Amino acid sequence: MRYREGAIPDHIDPIISNAPLMIAATIGLLTGVGMLWGGLRTRVFWLVFWGACSILASTAYISYFIYISLT
Repeated sequence: MRYREGAIPDHIDPIISNAPLMIAATIGLLTGVGMLWGGLRTRVFWLVFWGACSILASTAYISYFIYISLT
């Protein structure tokens, strides 16, 4: 859609919503839990590390999204 020259648009919709990012964070959380569980069970410590990092990052994003949604 084109705007008239010199006109400032009132409202511009975002190109993408937060839904795909929330799905990715949820999948990352579930994957992280699986990696953590598998790493602890087999004593593969790099798997434990990356699983814990994935859980922390996903939880941080989900918490941020919930905080933004409530305010």
